[in-house]
Amino acid sequence: MWFVWLLAAAFWALMVVLIVQECRERGFGVLLGLKCADCGERIKRADKDTTRIRNEFVAALADRVFVAHAASGGKTEIFCQKVLGWGKPLMTFKDPSNIALHNLGALPFSGLDDIGS
Repeated sequence: MWFVWLLAAAFWALMVVLIVQECRERGFGVLLGLKCADCGERIKRADKDTTRIRNEFVAALADRVFVAHAASGGKTEIFCQKVLGWGKPLMTFKDPSNIALHNLGALPFSGLDDIGS
C-alpha cells in the first residue's frame, strides 16, 4: 500500500512542476500556496478570526486574487470588497452565480490565459 501513496505523491509533485514551468514560460507569477508562521502554543486550530487574518495576509502579498464564488452579502463577498478596496485585481469565474462579484469589479476568469492580462 505504501507504494500506491508514493506513486500518488510523485504524480502530484510532477504536476506541480509542470504547472510552475508552464506559468513561468507564459511569464506569470506563481503562488502555489503559503503556510503562515506558526501561531504559537495558544492556537491549536484555525477559527473564523485566524482564518480571516490568514486570508487577508495572503491576499495582501498576492499580485492578483482569485475567488471561485462568493454568496451575496456573505463573508467572502466582504473579503472581496476589501481586496478590491486595496486596488488588487480580483478574478472569478464567468458564471451568472458570480454576477454580484462582477458588479463589484471582479474580472472574469476562464483559464490561465486570463491571468497574464
